[in-house]
Amino acid sequence: MFSGLAEALRIDPGVLIDSVLLKPYEETGFLTPSTDIPAEDLGELNAYKDTIEKESFDQDAVALRYLQEVLRNEQTGETSVEDIDWRRFTFSRASLEKANVLPRYARCIEVKGNSMEPMLKDGSLVCIDTKDIAVADGMVYALDHAGQLRLRVVYRLPGGGLRLRCFNREDYMDEEYDQDEIGKQKIKILGKVFWSSTFW
Repeated sequence: MFSGLAEALRIDPGVLIDSVLLKPYEETGFLTPSTDIPAEDLGELNAYKDTIEKESFDQDAVALRYLQEVLRNEQTGETSVEDIDWRRFTFSRASLEKANVLPRYARCIEVKGNSMEPMLKDGSLVCIDTKDIAVADGMVYALDHAGQLRLRVVYRLPGGGLRLRCFNREDYMDEEYDQDEIGKQKIKILGKVFWSSTFW
C-alpha cells in the first residue's frame, strides 16, 4: 500500500508508517529516517532560514496608529479627533529610540491643506509623541481644537495663554488664546511632532 506512494515521492516506506525526522535528501539521495524522535516532539517549524534576521526585523518594525479627524454630524459639520486602530504606519523602532519616543506613545497624522507649507505639504505624514505635551516655544504640535485636528507652531503666552502659528503666514494669521479661551475653545495639545515626510 505504501510502497507505490513512497516510490513516487522518493520516500522510504518506513517514513509513512513511523512519522519520524528525515535526513536531508542531499545526503542520501532518498529521504530516510535518521532518528526515532516522533514528529509531534519536534516543535514548531520556522519558515525563516535565518532566525537572527527574523528576530531583528520583528524588533525593529513598529506599527504606529493614526490620529484622524472623523465627521460626527454631516448637518452641523461636527468632527472629533479619533485614535484609529485599523490604519497603521510601519516605523523603525531604532528611529523611535533615537528620538527618545516610546512606541506606545507615537501616533501618525496625515497633513491636510496648505497651512503648514512649505515645510509640511498636503498629503505628507508626521509622527507625534503623545507623551510630550509640555509646550516648548517654536516647536510644532498636534492639537485637538474643538474636534478639529490641527498642526501648529506653538508659543506660550504670559498667564497660561498660547499663540498658534502656521508656516504659511501669508494665508494664515497668528491665533492667540488666553487661558480662559483655551478652555472655551476646547483646545488640547495632543503631542509634539518628532518626524515628518513630505511629498513633492
